[in-house]
Amino acid sequence: MPSFAVELGGRPGRRGANWEIQARQARQRDGFRCQACGVTEEELGRQLDVHHKIPFSSFKSNLEANKLEHLVSLCPACHTKLEAQLRRELPLFRQP
Repeated sequence: MPSFAVELGGRPGRRGANWEIQARQARQRDGFRCQACGVTEEELGRQLDVHHKIPFSSFKSNLEANKLEHLVSLCPACHTKLEAQLRRELPLFRQP
């Protein structure tokens, strides 16, 4: 059975107070499976990343940014590929 605990690495404070709940719900909604390649958390041996389909910084509030419709579960490899693709295709969203 997949864990519902959320381990945040990186920038938990930047994502807002509702991030942990929303990330857990996104992973559960997605069946604890990467929505790009299909690997499960069990196969991966860790929790999936939860990615904002639209960059978090584009929203005026974390409540809007962290809506489930804006989140998708991805394995680290697919998350890295998607982030690189977005930086190439949407240069305005590049991180400083």
